[in-house]
Amino acid sequence: MTSPPRLSVLSTNRNMAHWLPETLDSIFRQSFDGFEAIMVDGASTDASVDVLAAYPRLRWISEPDANANEGFDKAIAMARGEYVTFCPVSDGYLSRNWFARAVAELDADPSLSLVWGADALMTEDGDLYGLVFPQFHRKPAPCGRDFLPYWLGTHLWFPEQNYVIRRSVLSRLWPSRRSPSYFDHWNPFLRIILGFHTGGYLSKFLPIIPNWRRLHVDSVTEATKEHGLRTLTQYVDEIDAYGRAVLNGSVRHLFRAGDGTKIGAVELHELPELTERIAHWRTSHPVHGPRNLG
Repeated sequence: MTSPPRLSVLSTNRNMAHWLPETLDSIFRQSFDGFEAIMVDGASTDASVDVLAAYPRLRWISEPDANANEGFDKAIAMARGEYVTFCPVSDGYLSRNWFARAVAELDADPSLSLVWGADALMTEDGDLYGLVFPQFHRKPAPCGRDFLPYWLGTHLWFPEQNYVIRRSVLSRLWPSRRSPSYFDHWNPFLRIILGFHTGGYLSKFLPIIPNWRRLHVDSVTEATKEHGLRTLTQYVDEIDAYGRAVLNGSVRHLFRAGDGTKIGAVELHELPELTERIAHWRTSHPVHGPRNLG
């Protein structure tokens, strides 16, 4: 009997056949072998299906959907791995060892629910031209419980292209397609990050560049920027509201292990120090918000 994969790599596509081979080749070049790659194609009318059929290890379906978020909803339902990562078509992996490194970190520390890196930006023509979060390669981002004041101070979010998360945690956080929330519909990935931190789950930054993120005119980011700005504004507002509630003592922030078990809390006597650390990060690091989108 075949063992289930340790990691599920989830992608969606619609009429982007010209980017598919580069993305898929970067996935299947990984040194770690215990993964499955899943592609949900939104009934493409270009040569996408022919490209997908050329990869025997790829699990894929092709059927109509409303948008990429609905496609990822289907992909999550198909996933069998203990861990999950996302790889939008046109993006791909620079580090051949990223899957192995991420799985090893999560295996070694049950308190962690997510590991992440800082991706590189790529032009439409394939030139690398910058790093996302370059400051973390000089001094790595705070990890574990120390990330809470950083997040409350800077509003940082993890780009979905470069984190690996426990599937059990993702399943708790991924919003239902039936949700009436505008936020949930248009930016489920940002909703995940909000729920991840308010839920008390812990992360670790790995100081490597796992992947590239290609920016191009027909990207989902460009096509939905208006929705992105609106949901990002809501994300920032909800972080600030949560931070105020924690600091005034009306909400007790709990920390959770990867299995959801409570492993600690921010106690009342710690609030003055937490207030100082939030203020430090707010003044010493860039604040992420609507003006930083794209």
